Amino acid sequence: MDVARAHARTGDLTAAMDELTGVRRASPQWLQHQHVAAETMQEILKKRKRTLTAEMRDMASYLGVVG
Repeated sequence: MDVARAHARTGDLTAAMDELTGVRRASPQWLQHQHVAAETMQEILKKRKRTLTAEMRDMASYLGVVG
């Protein structure tokens, strides 16, 4: 989660999403309860300048993030 958050904060949103997706694959139930994951996703949504990808919409929904 720290790596995903660091990528989001430096503007590398693709790498941040890759990290979140990897964690989701490895431990889906754990990820859904991580506040840091939701905060990271919120940061991705705020920084995204173009239309959200299907992967971003799916992850936001999964984490209960509205953006």
